[in-house]
Amino acid sequence: MDNFINPNLPTGEVEGAWQKTVQDLSNITTEKKNKFEIIIVGCGLSGSSAAATLAEEGFKIKLITYHDSPRRAHSVSAQGGINAARSLSDEKNKVVIDQLFKDTVLGGDFRAREASCQRLSELSSSIIDQCVSQGVPFAREYDGTLATRRFGGAVVSRTFYARGQTGQQLLYGAYQALSRQVNLGKIELITKRDVLDLVIVNNIARGVIARNLINGNLETHKAHCVVLATGGYSNVYYLSTNSLKSNATAIWRAHKRGANFANPSFTQIHPTCIPPGGIYQSKLTLMSESLRNDGRIWLPKKINSKDKSNYYFMQGYEKKIMGDFNGALADYSRAISINPNDPDYYYFRGWLRAKPEIRDLPGAAADLEMLNRLEPNNVQNLLDLSTIYSRALFPFEAYKLLDMAQRIEPDNGNIVWWRGIFIIKSGKLPVGCRFVREARRMKASDYNSTMLKACN
Repeated sequence: MDNFINPNLPTGEVEGAWQKTVQDLSNITTEKKNKFEIIIVGCGLSGSSAAATLAEEGFKIKLITYHDSPRRAHSVSAQGGINAARSLSDEKNKVVIDQLFKDTVLGGDFRAREASCQRLSELSSSIIDQCVSQGVPFAREYDGTLATRRFGGAVVSRTFYARGQTGQQLLYGAYQALSRQVNLGKIELITKRDVLDLVIVNNIARGVIARNLINGNLETHKAHCVVLATGGYSNVYYLSTNSLKSNATAIWRAHKRGANFANPSFTQIHPTCIPPGGIYQSKLTLMSESLRNDGRIWLPKKINSKDKSNYYFMQGYEKKIMGDFNGALADYSRAISINPNDPDYYYFRGWLRAKPEIRDLPGAAADLEMLNRLEPNNVQNLLDLSTIYSRALFPFEAYKLLDMAQRIEPDNGNIVWWRGIFIIKSGKLPVGCRFVREARRMKASDYNSTMLKACN
């Protein structure tokens, strides 16, 4: 445990732990709130909302932004909607919260922090209420209730939206609330400032050093605490839908001052984008997430011989998403018959064959073996193939593949993790649990705390 960073999560069961923590917190009286100064860096959707809400509560706010207006923030580009666990019935609220929690954990391949997912699920309905109070014109049904639609990764319809401009309307609503507090003198809006460093006192951020982009002068701003709301960092990738101003420099300053930067690979990549149309267009243009849901299948109008295999592969992938597994299997096979040397085709067909709806485990193993021949020394392929063999009750072959993977990457904790899982499944719980605990010590990305409960 010494190698793990303490996230200061509430103790006890995930469900109800946050409520108890909030109840145990000390309240700050109104008279004391106006004595606390807070610096918020960034004026996008999160920064503007936080500033407006905290100012409404009575705190003194300094909002520092790189832009000349909050409306220049990148959140304006978001289109599709915002998910929330919300029900008109109090009895059903717990059900929808649990469903959002499960979908979030599952959608994150069990890698997300469960306590944070639970907190998000519990607060999501209040976030919608806050947006409505700030004037966001969400779509409504004929009876006046808020309308929803279903997005990818969601089992139920729980996405609240404002036509195809949800991000824009959310940002403008927050901007309205922010402007009101600025006019009341509760928020000092400081524009065109580039934050260069954090002021740290006793390991606590107490201010920032910023450069005035107009005259180049350096400025020091102090406060009781600092909130960084400076946007994402997807521009580290060659292609991104983020604006060029979303450069993650403030995050990097905080990291240099000792802040931990966890899971930097966990960034959203949108598969539906319009590529740059000319030399004057600097980035990809985002298409709404709704365009890849509700049965929509995007395919080229004309198929040439060069793209024919990819055409069938993409068609098969869309059919798999829609639940037509046999149709997807047929399309994957047609893609392979046209281009038998693409490893992705074998990977997706292999895992499709391994699904309970198909359960062609010998075929799945054959596909992944072919994948291994096309991409030798790929540890992930070996782990996937060992999992298939384990399901097919061929433990010797599964262990042999794990041995091959360990020779390639001896320090890979995921190999240790899966070795422990296979041993536990064979009925040798104490031996398997030793491997599971070792994988935890090695910080294996496949590690799941649920299995450790079985060991305890």
